Amino acid sequence: MSTLVIDTIQGKTTAGSINVRGEGSNNTNLQQGLLKVWVSWNTETAEDSFGVSSNVDNSTGNYRHNFTNNFANAHYAATTNTADFTHNGTSQNPRVSHIGSRGTSNVIVHQAYYNSSAVFIYYDGTDDTVQLSGDLT
Repeated sequence: MSTLVIDTIQGKTTAGSINVRGEGSNNTNLQQGLLKVWVSWNTETAEDSFGVSSNVDNSTGNYRHNFTNNFANAHYAATTNTADFTHNGTSQNPRVSHIGSRGTSNVIVHQAYYNSSAVFIYYDGTDDTVQLSGDLT
């Protein structure tokens, strides 16, 4: 087995485009297939992240994650999740985590649940994540 130790990989034909041979004869573009930003947070504290310069607690259930590098546009793919099943020690399902808005330099994420009267309630969730893919500038 060989080990390749390098600091930078650059495409020969196009510097920002490297294809990786996948299954069978399929190719995947390395740059397009990478997550550009991800963050895992508990209430307002980021537990771990990549591509995030800062996190802001805007208000109850409303968080802004600022990017280290801007996206080329606000049409990137965004996935968010909450694994929080309780609030103040009681079950308040179903929980939702959703993208409030997308900007080129940040994303707003909301956490909420429906109470027993089917009212949408924002809350400061725990164990939340967001992952973003797209073109950086």
